[in-house]
Amino acid sequence: MNHDDMLLDDIWKVRKILIDSKATKGVVINQIRLFLVGNPQSYLFARFSQTYPTLWGKYPSLTNEKISSLYHEDQPSAWTLKYAGFE
Repeated sequence: MNHDDMLLDDIWKVRKILIDSKATKGVVINQIRLFLVGNPQSYLFARFSQTYPTLWGKYPSLTNEKISSLYHEDQPSAWTLKYAGFE
C-alpha cells in the first residue's frame, strides 16, 4: 500500500468517526483534516483524540487540497472496493 492509499484509508476512517459521532451533518473535509493534523479545534478533539491515538495528529502538515485530491464522498473507499469481492 503506497502513502496515498494509506492516507485515503485514514481519511475514510475519520469520515466514519465523524458520521458515527453525529458531530456534523455530512462530512466536512476541514473536519477530517483537523483530526488528522491533531488540531484541538476539531469537533472530535475532546472525545476521539484519545480513542483514536493512531489517527489523531498522524499527518501534521496535511492540507484540505491533499484530502480533496484523494477523497470523493460519493465514491466508496479504495479499501471497500478492494475487498468487495469477498463479501
